[in-house]
Amino acid sequence: MRKLSLVCTLILVFLSSAYGQDGTDYFKQYGNKPIPVTNRTGGADTKLFLVGEDRGDLIFRYNMNDNREIGVPLDTEGLLLYYMAPKKLLEAMQAIDLEDFEVAVQGMRSGIYPLIPYLEIPQNRFNIHPYVERFAYALINSEGNDDETVAFFQRIPLTKLSPVFSTYAIQLVERLVEQKKNREAMALLDKLPLTGEGSILPRILYFANSLRKDGNIEEALFLYQRIQQVKGTPEAEKSVLWIAYCNVELDRLESARLFLEQAGDIKPGETGYSLKQLIQGKILLIEEQPIAAMAQISRGVVYTDVGSDWAPEITYTAGYCYEILEKPDTAREIYGEVLLFYPKTMWGEKSKTQLDALPPKSVPKPTETDTEPS
Repeated sequence: MRKLSLVCTLILVFLSSAYGQDGTDYFKQYGNKPIPVTNRTGGADTKLFLVGEDRGDLIFRYNMNDNREIGVPLDTEGLLLYYMAPKKLLEAMQAIDLEDFEVAVQGMRSGIYPLIPYLEIPQNRFNIHPYVERFAYALINSEGNDDETVAFFQRIPLTKLSPVFSTYAIQLVERLVEQKKNREAMALLDKLPLTGEGSILPRILYFANSLRKDGNIEEALFLYQRIQQVKGTPEAEKSVLWIAYCNVELDRLESARLFLEQAGDIKPGETGYSLKQLIQGKILLIEEQPIAAMAQISRGVVYTDVGSDWAPEITYTAGYCYEILEKPDTAREIYGEVLLFYPKTMWGEKSKTQLDALPPKSVPKPTETDTEPS
């Protein structure tokens, strides 16, 4: 798997603590608080305080006024801990039903942050997950807590939790994208478990496509590569060609060819045929083979659905091929079509630029018949 860029890595480090809008570090403020639990392992019923974890052992105290500690291995057979939520936490949770999310968040913080270090313990062994889920729901729906929300979802072990946590994380990603915070969104997406179940994979593919359309090719490629690893899904199949496309854009032609080969033989009329033709044409243009490129692009244009993602680009590229083959009048007509049908796309803007740079339209010379007096 391709590693995150240095920028994303630095973001992950920065987000290792949950900061409020006022700069408060809630993990630092509440994360080390002891948790009152009942140890029911092996039929026991012992009141304890969970105070930490050390090298695979859960650390308990019988009494917080007594520094003596006992360790219980996390892999203890039949490990079973019961958490009795304090009254303050339960009362704050009631605000969620009233959709008073800010009140819920404020009231739940002190009870939830101490639980987060133990979320990797399965729910059937430690019943804290539902409380954290309710806090996550309140946090994602609250206003004015964006920094805390991002840091919270960066900290929790999404791969070990119920899919509902990943659903909330995707909602946060979409919010970050709307706010043009693509780097934070990418760092969070890197933590998401990807499977073929549910709606997460299509939404990540949509995000990857959005990044590509905006010219964020490196970031889009990273997501396409992750999606492509979820074998046997429609999204993975679609991502193969887009990985090839992104590699062309990044001038990695050999990698692009490998993924074109992986895409297999796509017949005319099949989904992806015209996209594959576009990619092959772009490679040939880079290699300064415009006639061969024109042949690939022309075959692709014939089978392009006007509503497809790549319709504006393949049409523009056909015009560009004609231009470099010194057929400016044909290029002008094609650029005009792109500008007419896709004016708000990058390819519409490029067509406008190319049109403005073309020489004046040639005027046919009059023939002798045209000049003879009637």
